[in-house]
Amino acid sequence: MIWGEIGSKFTELLKARKPGVVASLIGACRRFQTHQRECCRALAHAVNSDSASPNCIVPHILHMENFSSGTGRSEWQWPSGNKMSVLGCVMLQIIFNYPSDFIQQFCSSFASMEIDHILEAAKDPGGSRVIEAFLSSNAPLKHKHRVISKLRGHFGELAQRPSSSFTVSKCFLAADLALKEVIASELAYVQAELSRLKHGPHMLRTCDVTRYSKGPEQWRSSQSSKQSTRQAFAEVFGSEGEAKREDNTSMVACNEEATEIPKKKSKKSKRDGGMNNIIDKMDNTFLNKEDPSNLINSMAQLGFPIHKGTKRKELNRKSETNENESGNHEVKATGTELSFPKGDLLKKSGVDDIEQIFSKKDKVNKPKKRKERHESQNNLANAESVQLGIDSSINNVFNILEQGLKKKKRKKKHSTDDPATSSAKKQKQGKQMVYM
Repeated sequence: MIWGEIGSKFTELLKARKPGVVASLIGACRRFQTHQRECCRALAHAVNSDSASPNCIVPHILHMENFSSGTGRSEWQWPSGNKMSVLGCVMLQIIFNYPSDFIQQFCSSFASMEIDHILEAAKDPGGSRVIEAFLSSNAPLKHKHRVISKLRGHFGELAQRPSSSFTVSKCFLAADLALKEVIASELAYVQAELSRLKHGPHMLRTCDVTRYSKGPEQWRSSQSSKQSTRQAFAEVFGSEGEAKREDNTSMVACNEEATEIPKKKSKKSKRDGGMNNIIDKMDNTFLNKEDPSNLINSMAQLGFPIHKGTKRKELNRKSETNENESGNHEVKATGTELSFPKGDLLKKSGVDDIEQIFSKKDKVNKPKKRKERHESQNNLANAESVQLGIDSSINNVFNILEQGLKKKKRKKKHSTDDPATSSAKKQKQGKQMVYM
């Protein structure tokens, strides 16, 4: 329904500077795997209607805002140095995830770009993501190798950039043996600089640069063996593109199942139905003479912890013996024995027995609680008495120290007030001056 209204108006939307609507529609077509061929045709016609060459499709999308705002669209030229369109890069990333039969014109346009334009796209944050999506897509290998060969001589420069380092690793994984050797040789020249960067060690491990610097022949043999194992794996288990397509189909099926929402029940009906089910299960377990172990299943559904194995066997054995002797069921549950008689008096007698058990427990627990309270009160009283004794001893020590200090001060005052002591001090000072 949405495609029928907007699918034929890509040109008007781009001229009205609403590329976000186009990008969201392209993403929806990929997510639901519908109208993908028509979507690719409409986008190609919208960005290349005035141009005769189909090679301008990808450059126009990379600079979407600049191209759509220009008056002379037929005379448009690559704006060197400008930042690439974010929404245009997002569109191309989604398009390159489409099946290979629908994106042939986009792949050929991207492979026919000039060297300077591809290098500028590799240095741009959004453009580098487009190159990575192109190299990871189901595009023909000849187009991928053309793009990688146009970056020859710049892999060392791109590897030192954080945003472009992922592009170099994608180029290495998508290249053949000759192009891989070119990339490894260029990275070997900047090995020291890469080892000091945060992303450098990962890049060196991906391309196996240390082995190449030690011996190119060993590196070639190891890469050829890895490539042969990849090809054998792809022949047996299929390529990565087929796996992605299978994942997309499974996701679409899951989304379709999720859209079928069942009818919601009211909270009241849920609550009533749950309680009725619980009561019915308990009645069936207690009334069932043949299999008293159904209580364990019902308790497990209600959330009680149940131990499997020996306890169930003991329970069955005891139930059989009790049936033969007294005709009543004895069930062990949570450490208490509950006896339930037969017939219509089951519910009344069962409830009374349960109340008696819990009342006995309360009577047993009350004297224990009283003892604990008395013990805690005694402990508090003892602690308070000990604290008072400590405080009184500390006060006594401080009083003794204060009295000693007062006595010393008094002695000093008496010594200074006596004239005999003052004259004796003066004589001693005079004798010391004479000796000097």
